[in-house]
Amino acid sequence: MKGWIIAALAVPAAFVVVVLVTASRISSRDTAFEAVEVRRGPLAVWHTYEGRIESRTVQTIASGFDGAATITSLAPEGMVVEPGSLLVTLDASEVEKEILGLERDVALAESELESLVGAKHPLQARALEMDRLEAESTYEEERQFLDDSRQLVEEGLLSDYQMKKQAVAVEQARLRFEGLEMELRLTTNVLHQTERARAAARLDSARQELDIARRQLKNSTIRSPSHGRVVHLPVHVGGEYRTVRVGDTVHKNQPFLSIPDMSDPIVRSHVPESELSRVSVNQEGRVVPLAFPDLTLPGIVEQVGAIARTRVGQPNWKKWFDLVIRLDAADPRLRSEMSVQCQVLAHRTDDAILVPRRAVWWENRSPFCSVVDGPRATVRALELGAADELNFEVLAGIEPGDRVRIP
Repeated sequence: MKGWIIAALAVPAAFVVVVLVTASRISSRDTAFEAVEVRRGPLAVWHTYEGRIESRTVQTIASGFDGAATITSLAPEGMVVEPGSLLVTLDASEVEKEILGLERDVALAESELESLVGAKHPLQARALEMDRLEAESTYEEERQFLDDSRQLVEEGLLSDYQMKKQAVAVEQARLRFEGLEMELRLTTNVLHQTERARAAARLDSARQELDIARRQLKNSTIRSPSHGRVVHLPVHVGGEYRTVRVGDTVHKNQPFLSIPDMSDPIVRSHVPESELSRVSVNQEGRVVPLAFPDLTLPGIVEQVGAIARTRVGQPNWKKWFDLVIRLDAADPRLRSEMSVQCQVLAHRTDDAILVPRRAVWWENRSPFCSVVDGPRATVRALELGAADELNFEVLAGIEPGDRVRIP
């Protein structure tokens, strides 16, 4: 004998839904249904997005060699390098020849300057000083003789003509003395300084040219600036667009290698505009590389984009926000640009009332479940919170210990 129970359920907007619930003793044909007990437990809600792994720090390697240079050795792609590891050598045979000539020029310029400062100029100055002293002595002697001659003129022992002739000799001695004084001063203060400056300039120029050549030689060897794994970048070589090989010619400032440092990896992803409210900075995250599905890497949301953007291959009306997740730890298996599945923790409750998703159905956008009480099943309206793949969080309607029917 079957009876009918009329259950009145209160729903939002002051509507009452009348549900006819069959209450009967469970017959042998109804024993196939499953009933599970409502329990308490943790609930974590993760939102999943596609992304890729990048290195926070990527060193781009380009030639610093002036002009074109031919590659003579090249680190293989994928090679793990440390700071200072040899990456590339360039042909520097012409530079080495140039350095030999420039070293000779520097040596000659050094000798010239040393000769001027240590020998030529001191000898010239000494010779002029001796000439000046001799001229000064002659001038003093002639002037003294002139003074003595005035007394002889008064005594009639010397004629006026001889007196005038002595005065001319004194004047000539004075002019010679003053001329040598000027020559000594100008030679030491002007000519010698000018010659030394010119020689020093030639030496400085030769040294600069030598330094440039040595830097050029140093630039013919490229070493890794950081830890990482070598990546060959495609470039235009001889009408082709490919990675470089030994024997190819590269030009100054032309990037052709990169060294991503995977010791500090990040994940770049995109959040649909409709889900922007579910992510924020410092939320917990986790990342699973597609190549290693058994590897789960914890992380933290580091950055959420400030502007909505379109994506290649997606409709223009659909907008996305950039998402950056910082990984807490690196793994030697990680490679730059690996595809990953990244998840962001949107909700966590440590002690939630949980009901299986399979036990819940919806009518007019309202959730319900059947609570089993012995041989009877009663419909309950539910108020639900967050949900994961298996369970809903129940805010009202059922309690732990209730048994719900799984259709």
